[in-house]
Amino acid sequence: MAIAGAKENEYIQEEALANELAAKFYLDWGQEKVARVYMMDARYCYSIWGATTKVKHLEANYPQLCQSPTTTGSGSTIFNTRATSDSTASAVLDLATVIKSTNAISSEIVLENLLATLMDILVENAGAQRGILILPRGESLFIEAIKEPELEKVSVLPSLLLDNFEKLSEKIVRYVARTRETVVLNNASTEGDFTDDIYIQQHQCQSIACTPLITQGKLQGIIYLENNLSAGAFTQERMALLRTLAAQGAISLENARLYDACKRFVPEQFLSFLEKKSIVDVELGEQVEREMTVLFSDIRDFTTISEQMTPGENFAFINEYLGYMEPQIQKHGGFIDKYIGDAIMALFPDSADDALKGAIAMLQELKTYNSDRQQRNLKPIRIGIGLHTGRLILGTVGGFRRMDGTVIGDAVNLSSRVEGLTKTYGVSLLITDKTWQNLNNSLAYDLRFVDKVRAKGKAKAVSLFEIFSADPPELRDVKIATKEKFERAVLLYHQGLFIEAAALFQECLESAEGDRATHKYLERCHLHIG
Repeated sequence: MAIAGAKENEYIQEEALANELAAKFYLDWGQEKVARVYMMDARYCYSIWGATTKVKHLEANYPQLCQSPTTTGSGSTIFNTRATSDSTASAVLDLATVIKSTNAISSEIVLENLLATLMDILVENAGAQRGILILPRGESLFIEAIKEPELEKVSVLPSLLLDNFEKLSEKIVRYVARTRETVVLNNASTEGDFTDDIYIQQHQCQSIACTPLITQGKLQGIIYLENNLSAGAFTQERMALLRTLAAQGAISLENARLYDACKRFVPEQFLSFLEKKSIVDVELGEQVEREMTVLFSDIRDFTTISEQMTPGENFAFINEYLGYMEPQIQKHGGFIDKYIGDAIMALFPDSADDALKGAIAMLQELKTYNSDRQQRNLKPIRIGIGLHTGRLILGTVGGFRRMDGTVIGDAVNLSSRVEGLTKTYGVSLLITDKTWQNLNNSLAYDLRFVDKVRAKGKAKAVSLFEIFSADPPELRDVKIATKEKFERAVLLYHQGLFIEAAALFQECLESAEGDRATHKYLERCHLHIG
């Protein structure tokens, strides 16, 4: 406000002093790029005033702020503005606006929220109609957020490849990405170096500004702005403010990406159970006890499959497979605690129904994945899933230099054992009686009683139920039709009446030749009968 007021009233001395003080303020704050803008304005104002001694004083005491912002010491271009106007008007920054905007940007740590906040602030303060945020990933550029004039809110996109986006000048964006220069065009369709751009000519674009977001010489993103209501919309004053906000935006983007990366290793749900807002607040040994449903799954015959692949092909296969499975777990309220090779261990904190629906969704998604594999002449894969509901302790273990989040308890061990038993019975999905009891309505699922087993070291046996909702329709229908007969045969088997049990299992097989569990029981009966 002091700078704007001094300029409006033509108090060049006060304007120079206010810019100098703002530069020192931001320098103390560690915002050298912002400080440089203010110091350059102070130097310019002192020059107009005729205070040459003061100019020399600034140059001697703040050489890093008084040099041209075109290049850094390493020679990499950062703020070189290519403009079609010869205007030399000094950029005037409203200190209150800068502080308010930079605080809003720096306070966002969640990447999606930051993208929306950053776009809102940049479009508003630059005087743009529309704005687009582009982020680099590897060698490619992706459209991540768009602010259109007809929409109130910023649209955060699921990473759209720049090559597939037509609503901007790709030529300008790639130029900025390559040179790290800021491009400002006052009338893009008639002036400047991009008049031959197809997008610009088709839309008769007027004002365009495109600037990189850079921290420590690394490109964090690119801001693309348009105003087609008037030529020369992006004045030097607005560009000075844009560069200041872009500097903070680049730092915040880097921080948000780091935070986003941390969330991939430590799920947000894990932190919330420990009542922590951030991973930096977590300390070794913190723990909480909760009842949850634990899901274990793995790929059948994975060792045989992996032996036929190179290590690189193994990693690609596992990541491809997990890319199909993970969304189904998240969609149904679960989160992945850890990956163990091809195996998945996931937790469902809210309800057993969430876990069971998630498991069924995984099996349904597996059909899509196998269809894709068959189109590539690859063999389909099978998986087994086990669920158990019980109390467990969630917390951190390790040492002070390296710790990990984990869950410990009988519920974890038992769910792993149940998953292993899917191989024994030749089924895809087993749940324990504890999970079955916690279902809101067990009749909503296709299930049958399979066995009673005693876990190692446990006195009490656990009942197991097969969920066959995701089986092929023909097999599913047969299992429904033979359910009562199958369960009666299982009870006869456990009563030692092997001949009677075998007769019933044989009757089941007459209708369901593909029922592996029935085959397994019939083999057991014959072993007992001799």
